[in-house]
Amino acid sequence: MLQLVKFFMVIKVAMFAFVFITFFSCNTRDKKVNLAINPKKEVVINNLAGKVYFFAPKLDTLQCKSYGECDCCASTILFLDNTNFLTIYHCESDEEIVKGTYQIKSDKVYLEYDTLKVVKEYNWEKEADTTGTVKEEYFIKTLNSESSKSILKYLMCKEQVCLQTEDEEKLYGTLNTETTLQEELQKLKDLGIWDKLK
Repeated sequence: MLQLVKFFMVIKVAMFAFVFITFFSCNTRDKKVNLAINPKKEVVINNLAGKVYFFAPKLDTLQCKSYGECDCCASTILFLDNTNFLTIYHCESDEEIVKGTYQIKSDKVYLEYDTLKVVKEYNWEKEADTTGTVKEEYFIKTLNSESSKSILKYLMCKEQVCLQTEDEEKLYGTLNTETTLQEELQKLKDLGIWDKLK
């Protein structure tokens, strides 16, 4: 009986140690992640022109890259010049593209969206077509919507300037180094989207 009591005591101590180590290691990891992001560090940015930022719900603080594996949760902002921008909302098969104007004031970027929206809709008939007669891969449509506004704030991830939405659902924007503004605009021109945004 005494051996059984000792056995249960050893099990209790082992379980307590496991919980304590797990809790401590999680807290340490969280502190390291928080140290990588510094929203209070003063950021002086007066030029976003020509930059492409990718927005998603998560931020990898080791590489300072935004990411998210979900449908319709990511977007790309193309800062066309010192006052105009274009946002591409990505879904698995479709995209919405909206232009607007922006202003930089202190540590925030104020976005104002136009009412004209271009929608790139995937033609599902093409996927099911066995005759080869369906040619259009996408339908390009223009829609009118209400104008809207959004605010982005700066934060530092290591030495990299990132952006974060101030909306209810937080999105993190990081500089997209895998493409250029010219490449993104060319894609829109090739699809006939750019002309519809004018």
